[in-house]
Amino acid sequence: VFLKKEISKLIDGPVFAPHITTSEDFLLETIGWEQESNPSLIFKLYAAYLDLNLKEKDSFSDFSKWAQTLLGDFNEIDRYLVSPKEIFSYLSDVKRIESWELSPGESADSQLISDYLKFWENLPEFYSNFKNILLQEGKVYQGLAYREMAENISKYLPTLKAKYKSFYFIGFSALNNS
Repeated sequence: VFLKKEISKLIDGPVFAPHITTSEDFLLETIGWEQESNPSLIFKLYAAYLDLNLKEKDSFSDFSKWAQTLLGDFNEIDRYLVSPKEIFSYLSDVKRIESWELSPGESADSQLISDYLKFWENLPEFYSNFKNILLQEGKVYQGLAYREMAENISKYLPTLKAKYKSFYFIGFSALNNS
């Protein structure tokens, strides 16, 4: 609204207003996918979790307590174009080191620790399962939309050039790598 008001001050006669949209809406319009609602993302995340090869799995009730944090992490990984395989491998190694007990007589190989480490080792597969579920349905969350555009810009550029004469991006308060 404010931008249109400022543009109108520069124009003497009637003209068509330029297409003005948010970065997020621009991305979704360009890639042709839909942003999924947060509750639906949690259910899809749980479906991806159930596909993991883990002996013990949390109930949906327990899962939902930590799912939002993981969803936020996936979003940030995608927005900053971090390699999921590399970051999760690093985190898995950190968790393995944290669980390494050197006290005499104590076993670091308890089932609980083993299951805990298995979860961290499965994070790359978890991310991949979740991403595949969304992409098959043409749904995304913000970070995944940004990653898709950044990694496949050459695929979308011809369509954008044909549709728009020029682009002006303003308001870069929330820039990230993608």
